[in-house]
Amino acid sequence: AEVRPVTAGHGTLKDAMNEALRDWVTNVEDTYYLIGTAAGPHPYPELVRDFQSVIGIEARAQILEQEGRL
Repeated sequence: AEVRPVTAGHGTLKDAMNEALRDWVTNVEDTYYLIGTAAGPHPYPELVRDFQSVIGIEARAQILEQEGRL
C-alpha cells in the first residue's frame, strides 16, 4: 500500500476523505478505497455500520460461550 499525505484544505479528516475519493474515482483501475470509520458518501456509512454490528454480535456470542460472561 502507498500512503499519501493530503495537502489540500485545512488538513482535516473531511479534506483527506475528499482527496481519497477524488483519487479513487480518477484512478479506479489501480486504487482501492478503504476507510475504517462510518464516514463517506452513501452507502458507506450504512455498510460500515452493518458490518461492525455483525462483528459485535459475533464477538459477544463467542465471549459468552467461552467465558460465560461479558
